[in-house]
Amino acid sequence: MFTSKISKVKELKKAIESISVLVDEGTLNISSDSIAVKVIDPSQIAMGILNMPKTMFEEYTLEGDKDLVVGINFLELSKLMKRSRADDTIELKIDKKAEIKFKGKTTRTYELGILETSTPSREPKIETVDEIKIAGNLFADHVKDIEMVSSKIAIEINDKGVLLSAEGDVSEVKIEISDENLIEKNVKEDAKATFSIEYLKNLITAVDADTIISLKLKTNSPMVIEYSIGTGSIKYYLAPRIEGV
Repeated sequence: MFTSKISKVKELKKAIESISVLVDEGTLNISSDSIAVKVIDPSQIAMGILNMPKTMFEEYTLEGDKDLVVGINFLELSKLMKRSRADDTIELKIDKKAEIKFKGKTTRTYELGILETSTPSREPKIETVDEIKIAGNLFADHVKDIEMVSSKIAIEINDKGVLLSAEGDVSEVKIEISDENLIEKNVKEDAKATFSIEYLKNLITAVDADTIISLKLKTNSPMVIEYSIGTGSIKYYLAPRIEGV
């Protein structure tokens, strides 16, 4: 059995949402020091790896000396989390079912059934050559700018900076981000790849004003997207769209 208590409602909401944007169902791997989730979307375009360390919780107890592995409907859990309030304390208990209790001015208790578990996909070994770190709200805002024109976004990293671009049926857009507007940049060689705007927008759903996003890129290879959620973290792998294929 596993029990925990957390008052960082916003962080837990975002952590759950970071997985529910990819899949309806997934597997929680609960160890003595963290909760880990690894999922891949049904189209196998994106993979998400979430880690919520024990330090994210005020109370965290796992009975026994073995990890607890349980299947959860993340879509339903995300819906329930939307009913939590900022001043709530959330208690989670997992045994033969999952019990989520919101304690505030009132106490609301929800129950979710436990699902069959599945073997998570292996984390891919992706070679990247460039990395930038950028303010999450700035990057998210520019993704919305691109979305006005096209359903895909080209990301290019070189010595001069970062270029986001897209071409639509009747218009095109180019957004140049100079090094001064980046938090960090490491470039070994020029890199460029094109990605689905819909997927990329979903993968940065959990970003807020204080988030710093790391983007790792190699030409026409999957992009690695990483950022923190409180003391936890989310890592995504997003496959590119290969033009002309």
